[in-house]
Amino acid sequence: MYAKRLLLLGDSIIDNGAYVQQGEPDVAEQVRKLMPEFDVEKRAIDGSVTTDVTRAQLHKLQDTDLIVLSTGGNDALLRVDLLDDVFHSESKSILVELWNMRETFRSDYAALLSKLAQKNRRILVFTIYNPNFFTAGNDAVYQKAAESGVSVFNDVIQQEALARNCSILELRAFFDDPSDYANPIEPSAAGGAKLAERIRAWALAE
Repeated sequence: MYAKRLLLLGDSIIDNGAYVQQGEPDVAEQVRKLMPEFDVEKRAIDGSVTTDVTRAQLHKLQDTDLIVLSTGGNDALLRVDLLDDVFHSESKSILVELWNMRETFRSDYAALLSKLAQKNRRILVFTIYNPNFFTAGNDAVYQKAAESGVSVFNDVIQQEALARNCSILELRAFFDDPSDYANPIEPSAAGGAKLAERIRAWALAE
């Protein structure tokens, strides 16, 4: 009997080996250790945006695959310039720009989920956790503005995932300690352990 395959798709929230301390495991390694009964395949690539996942990480999907998806964070980073614009732009223009940003992401994210959700596959999608910009010397105003931007992307993730009966892992609920971060935007080994434990709980809850 073949082991069930668990695919880890997305970005550096999973492919975080470049950011953990030397000798510490990345998220995929931690998942493999917790789930030896599964064939865990990491396809996530640091720096990927949602269209990269669609283009490069969906080859040879199997009907029985369990899929874990982390994407959206790098799409948000592409518009980090808005954090500076907040301080010198009119409120209405910022709100319109946020709307445009949201709908562009929705188009990319919905297309990706539609491809993955075929064959009634089980899918677990991650929301985007709030960054920890305090560690980079930014003030509370910058942090609050960043969290507001993240919520725009998470709104799309939750809506599109619910529309396709995907499971949702709300990362903001437990990425709540500075030790969870290797830098302002990447998970540490401690944060990765939290992810691995919750992936395992979801995969076994059939």
